[in-house]
Amino acid sequence: MRDKRDLRAKVQGVEYPPQDPPRFWLVQSQTAGSAIFGGPFWLPLVAILTGALVPAVYSLVLYKQLERRGEL
Repeated sequence: MRDKRDLRAKVQGVEYPPQDPPRFWLVQSQTAGSAIFGGPFWLPLVAILTGALVPAVYSLVLYKQLERRGEL
């Protein structure tokens, strides 16, 4: 498979694999990297904790209400 790609690239006059990636991929990689690693650390942490704690608190409140009414 690799030989066919190399042969096709030679015929078309294209390097395979490309040695110089297009500008789009560089910008995309830099944007993704800064969003993941360069942003504020606390923001994803808050999102994860909120997603985990909100259902737990809601469930506890609902349980206590049912317990007070004697419906358990």
